[in-house]
Amino acid sequence: TYYREDTVVICQNDLPFTYAEHVFPVETRTGSYPISLQSQTGCDSVIQLQLFVHQSYFQSEVVRICQQDLPYTWRDTIFNEGSVSDVYTFYRTSCHGCDSIVSLSLIIRPSYHEEEYLTICRSELPYQWRNMIFPINTVSGTMTISNTTAFGCDSVVDLYVTVLDMIVEEETLTICE
Repeated sequence: TYYREDTVVICQNDLPFTYAEHVFPVETRTGSYPISLQSQTGCDSVIQLQLFVHQSYFQSEVVRICQQDLPYTWRDTIFNEGSVSDVYTFYRTSCHGCDSIVSLSLIIRPSYHEEEYLTICRSELPYQWRNMIFPINTVSGTMTISNTTAFGCDSVVDLYVTVLDMIVEEETLTICE
């Protein structure tokens, strides 16, 4: 009788794995496995196999950012301005040398920068625009209004306000009886 100990290290994605004509199926875990063999001379032999099965992994992650957050660094990857929402797949190697996959669902929510023009007559003051009220003493000019979208992203509106003064004319009218 022959007895021997052996150690083998594999990655999970190497399964099924064959060792000394013994097949280890996909669900095999790290452990000690006795393998019985017969030598060429007909003698029994046993190999005590210490099998280490290191995990390969598939990781899925969702990241939500605002457009103004670009460029954005995720782990070792930089998403520059102009990047779009998508599912990005990264092939990595674990610390044990096993192949692994990371799937990133990157959701880029829009930020807004708009320009609007508003012309009002002084006689319309006070005037309500969206959730703002322009008081009686409002003058023409540009206002930058910062808001937050429903997703928490910045939005900016440059509002160009023109206040038209009322035209007051005096006229003398002479009439005959």
